[in-house]
Amino acid sequence: MNKNPNQYTFYPILLALYPVLAALGLNIHEIYLKVAFKPLLFFALGGVALFAFGYLVSGSWDKAALFSGWTVLLFFSYGWGLKLFEKINLPTGPNPYLPTLIFWALLWSIGLYFLNKIKQHDKLRTVLNWFSIFLLIIPVFQITSYQFSIMRAKSASPNNSPLSENQLTLPESPPDVYVIVLDAHPRSDALKKNYGVDNQEFIRQLEEIGFFVPRCSRSNYAYTELSLSSMFNMNYLEVIAPEVVAEGKSTVPLYAHLKNSEVRHNFESLGYKTYSLVSYPPIAWEDADVFIDPQTSAYEEISITQLSAFERMVYSSTLLKVFLDKPTHDQGTADIPPNYLYADHLRTHNYILKKLVEIAAERGPKFVFVHLTSPHAPFVFEPDGTVIKDPPVLPWQSYLSWADYRYYFGMQVEYIDNAIVPIIKRVIGQSNTDPVILLIGDHGAALDEEQLANLSAYLVPEGVKSALRPDISLVNSFRVIFNQLYDGNYEILEDRSFYSIHAEPFNYKAYPESFPDCIP
Repeated sequence: MNKNPNQYTFYPILLALYPVLAALGLNIHEIYLKVAFKPLLFFALGGVALFAFGYLVSGSWDKAALFSGWTVLLFFSYGWGLKLFEKINLPTGPNPYLPTLIFWALLWSIGLYFLNKIKQHDKLRTVLNWFSIFLLIIPVFQITSYQFSIMRAKSASPNNSPLSENQLTLPESPPDVYVIVLDAHPRSDALKKNYGVDNQEFIRQLEEIGFFVPRCSRSNYAYTELSLSSMFNMNYLEVIAPEVVAEGKSTVPLYAHLKNSEVRHNFESLGYKTYSLVSYPPIAWEDADVFIDPQTSAYEEISITQLSAFERMVYSSTLLKVFLDKPTHDQGTADIPPNYLYADHLRTHNYILKKLVEIAAERGPKFVFVHLTSPHAPFVFEPDGTVIKDPPVLPWQSYLSWADYRYYFGMQVEYIDNAIVPIIKRVIGQSNTDPVILLIGDHGAALDEEQLANLSAYLVPEGVKSALRPDISLVNSFRVIFNQLYDGNYEILEDRSFYSIHAEPFNYKAYPESFPDCIP
């Protein structure tokens, strides 16, 4: 006779997995699934070990389950207890962790005492088994629904079929083409008005290299996935994704349009090798000829004891919090302080800059998509590139005053402007032909429609610059490049920009230019 499933005890293992899956579900739009593998394995093995130890001590699987389940519960809630003790301002003495540790040890002991007195385990086992299952429903749904939405969007995307009939021609000496996105980098006039930063020296350096910097450039949309989907498909969203706009809900389907765009199709058809070096996972081209995951690759160069941002986020709410802040855990590097809050971001950022120069030395023709989460938060750099020792909170996770946001964001712009020019010079020096480089902000940074005023800079042959208008928007960038360099016949669209609030990205309205010097 088969054993009743309710007689099996598995809730301690599921409870041990819950914190990792919950964190993964909440952040699935921002990270790769593989970042959760190590903590999942760690906690699964820990749960099994506790369960087995409890059985060795008690000789009962039911008592072992209660022991391990109670231990897991307190282990994972220690960080929250620590925050509670901090809020009520209890005296802690030289060790801020000690009061919570003592209190948690007392709770653990008292709990074990009463749990050991339980005689009837059948109903309790059934309740806890089902409770652990229901606990995982929400994070598993979040993870799987996101993955399914990506697959559905991919199947509904253009699938590398061009949106227009254009017969392009490969030049005799085809240039390498780079799209370097500095996330949220504003246009100079918007930067000075909103953040008090004058970056005319940066613009002068770009122009000295040979860039054309349109003084009235604009993004077409206010957010990354909208803006880049439009740019890489050389059209407006109501043309390339009308069903997504009409539905007006999720921006997830736009990722497929971004990854599978007409611009990419054109370059691949011309024989270009595609590269993806992107700091923001949802917009990366995982199926590029050369796909580089900077988050993973950066960790291949460091000690296994150093933690990713995801691991630190998960572990900080557990008893491991006691060890996370100790210098012995993470000695840091020459560029990153020990146990730095945004060490993961710093490693990824530094890796992308280093790898970009290395890619430039590889023979082409190649089409390289680079995305840097800078000057976008987290805010970690002084203008000279030194690391801010006590960085501010992420604005979307906790309150950051406008004065502080303005101050720190301004510093990030000054930093990336100082850092990117030498990188670009090295890329040019490593190239065997004069490259084409688009250095852009996918949008600007403001609290209103001025967020549409973005940085745009074009390193193109002299003959192409005359076709780039001072008020060009991103949607026309590659229309001009394909027409002038590859014998394309794209119509130059009317430059229009649309603003919406983040909570309703598709409820956008057209906004004309608002800066006096740029109003036609």
